[in-house]
Amino acid sequence: MKKFKGDGISNDKAKLVGSFIYENYPDGEITPSELLKKATPKDSPIHDLFEWDASKAANEYRLWQARNFIRSIYIE
Repeated sequence: MKKFKGDGISNDKAKLVGSFIYENYPDGEITPSELLKKATPKDSPIHDLFEWDASKAANEYRLWQARNFIRSIYIE
């Protein structure tokens, strides 16, 4: 039995997504685009883990960009 732990996500989400990937791609070879495509159908077990409201998703992406900027800048 494989165990999946989250880093930046809950262990429950890590278990769900990790199991999904392992069952569908046992070699672990999957791209983000492929995972998103597999999550798109509403009956996908990982569908609800994604934000499907385009406005909310765009804002979350901009927040991710802002966090990345903050983490990437050093003041000397």
